[in-house]
Amino acid sequence: MKYTLYKLIFWLTLLAVITFHSQELSIPLLALRFIVAEAVAANIAVECEDCVIQLEMATPTTIATDKAFTLKFSTRKNTPNSDDEEADDKADSDDDQLDPKAQARQKDISRLKQETELLDAQVAKLTAKNGQMEQLLRREELKTELKQLVKPKYLSEPLVDGKLFISDRRIELNGEIDANTADLVTKSIHFYNNENSTYPIFLVITESPGGEFPAGAHIIEVMQHSQAPVYVVVKRVAASMAAIIVAQAPRSFAYPNAWIIHHPSRIPIPEMWLAQNQLQENSQNLKEWSQRLLAPVAKKMGITVEEFIKQMYEHNSAGDWAEFATEAQRLKWVDVVVSDIRETSFTTNPAADSENPEIESGINIKEE
Repeated sequence: MKYTLYKLIFWLTLLAVITFHSQELSIPLLALRFIVAEAVAANIAVECEDCVIQLEMATPTTIATDKAFTLKFSTRKNTPNSDDEEADDKADSDDDQLDPKAQARQKDISRLKQETELLDAQVAKLTAKNGQMEQLLRREELKTELKQLVKPKYLSEPLVDGKLFISDRRIELNGEIDANTADLVTKSIHFYNNENSTYPIFLVITESPGGEFPAGAHIIEVMQHSQAPVYVVVKRVAASMAAIIVAQAPRSFAYPNAWIIHHPSRIPIPEMWLAQNQLQENSQNLKEWSQRLLAPVAKKMGITVEEFIKQMYEHNSAGDWAEFATEAQRLKWVDVVVSDIRETSFTTNPAADSENPEIESGINIKEE
């Protein structure tokens, strides 16, 4: 490169000398100078072909006119892909020209753009969740408004013109009667008494096969000593311990086709598994529970416990005495048969509340 520059300087100097204007030169010398200048210019063009300088020569009007030369700067190169390489070199040079602060600023801008995109995505998700929460809240508000518009009927006398009106002071007693069931039922009775001791409480039995004597006895004791009257309502089946609860309620109601079933107490464990003294102890305990729980029912019927048990076996060889509510009313197992029961506390769709733990447990306790 240095060698080419040196040659370029030489030829430019020679060109300047031979093109120097002089009136003393004769016409032959002027022609000779012109020829030399042509040659020098050609050499300069050759030397500058790989450089950024391109020599252009103006054509003289006459032989006597001095030759005029012009230097033109260009970015042309002698390669087929000169344009592409030129663009790449320019881009690289632009990047190289950026100072460290500018490069750091560009990185910060790229990072901020990425963070902004992530934040926009999170905002979109939160907006969607917010919309869902608003819909749920609106649904709860509509339920509350509906409950305010459609309030349960609180009547001191719930039987009106042959229709039984059940308020939201209701407790469901379904399935096996055990200690857990007794605890829930009795706590609910205490709760409704503390809330209001005037309006009746409804113990609703849709279907129960009975259960443990101690648990049933606990329900009967709390029910009979409640300040607010506890009314038992049978909709489908009440058997064994459930039937005893119905008979000992302060007041009981049943659909005409509801089934009431009484049977004598039995030893739940096979005799072959027990020693003789255990059999005697269990028999004595069952007799004691029978006297305590069946005696009030028999007394209500106007007979003794022995006569009650005898009639059980007379109606069925296994001792299961089952009667529809219409006949059970005559036997004083149930007080009132009613064909129209109005559940005024159902102000929302029960299917929508199927996941409510209060409904799953069978006890509907109003929150304070």
